[in-house]
Amino acid sequence: MGASTTGIVATFSPGGKAAKHLYAELNTLGSIMTRGDAPFGRVRAVVYGKGAHCPTEAVPLSGWLHSGQAHCFQGPNVGARESHTIWQFVAEFYDHLPRVALFVQDDPEIGLILQVQRLPRWIEQLESSVEERAAVGGSLRHQDQPWSPTPCGCRLIREKFSRDSYGGYSPIHWWMRSFLVPYANGSVELPSQISWPSMAQFMMPRTALRRRSRRFAELNVRLTEIPAPLKANVPRNPKENDAAHHRSSKWANFGPQIVDFGEPPRPNPPGAWGDTRPGINGMDFAQLYERSWFLAFDPALKEHAPGPAHPLCLSRESMARSPMRCAAPACPYPHGRAKSNDDEGGCASSDEIGATRAPPRWRFGPSKTAARVPPDGNPEYLEIRCLGAGCLTTGKEGGRAWAATRPAAPI
Repeated sequence: MGASTTGIVATFSPGGKAAKHLYAELNTLGSIMTRGDAPFGRVRAVVYGKGAHCPTEAVPLSGWLHSGQAHCFQGPNVGARESHTIWQFVAEFYDHLPRVALFVQDDPEIGLILQVQRLPRWIEQLESSVEERAAVGGSLRHQDQPWSPTPCGCRLIREKFSRDSYGGYSPIHWWMRSFLVPYANGSVELPSQISWPSMAQFMMPRTALRRRSRRFAELNVRLTEIPAPLKANVPRNPKENDAAHHRSSKWANFGPQIVDFGEPPRPNPPGAWGDTRPGINGMDFAQLYERSWFLAFDPALKEHAPGPAHPLCLSRESMARSPMRCAAPACPYPHGRAKSNDDEGGCASSDEIGATRAPPRWRFGPSKTAARVPPDGNPEYLEIRCLGAGCLTTGKEGGRAWAATRPAAPI
């Protein structure tokens, strides 16, 4: 991969339309890019299966796999989907990145990629766009102008970005305040516009990917790797009708809550804020990054060591126990934060060692259990958090909490 001109990085799933059509678009792209006269140079690929197994014929680019031109990584499904693929690739191949990485899902828009090959010296253009953006340095008036690499091989979307009108504002607010230096101290306003690649399909040169540290990529891997069951594998409650089961399996597939924003405020007047979700779950991260890839790799924006202030909360073990609380000033709800979050953020693990203190009645605290006695007479309790097999969503429609049962702890 490290000696390649172009590296295809693809996410595939055993479900969906692409699988039913045997990944026709991705296999067609592979055929085009291996032609002897193709301007993409030496091409290699890695394909990441989400809830899929590699050693089967029903895998995209299977011919490449047999010839050694591609490698396949299998793993559990995760709520963040292709976002996990991209960060994992950057972290694991950091010292062996191709000159240009092409990130796609299993149904790429081939026409956009073919437009690139007709451009003269397209790789040099792409690398120059990175260097020109890096040259603006810390100029904030330039940072408010959305950046995208040129050419990007993508369907570029430009949108206004504000608290009162943007549906995905709160997760992006948290990520930018946590991971990008200009915004981390809360003194600089977030940009009023963003640009992003539709379907998370885009090209990024090695010169841009390497401007982020491997540690930066690894921290973002932590946020995107929480398992989420495939909808088809979610067990059905015998009391559920078809609509209720579809709803509960959908939310389970979206993954558990990973970041807790606390109690959302009540906008006055109602509807004054476009996004008042209670936190970030796996699918929220997928959408967050899709709209933030050109922020994440913007050469003009330096990376920040993110909150919460206690790195313990970003470990796999801690994230399996509870969500992390957003730390000021990363919380998107400045008026409601003081009631439900402290300035340091924290999580169940940091609370346990006394490094942080959970707010009163924190709904994800270890003591938040509900005792019950099922028909067999063996007492059980409901945990608010579970990543194991058999997890189901609970609470109101759209709730992000998961629940599972196990024998009650001895008294």
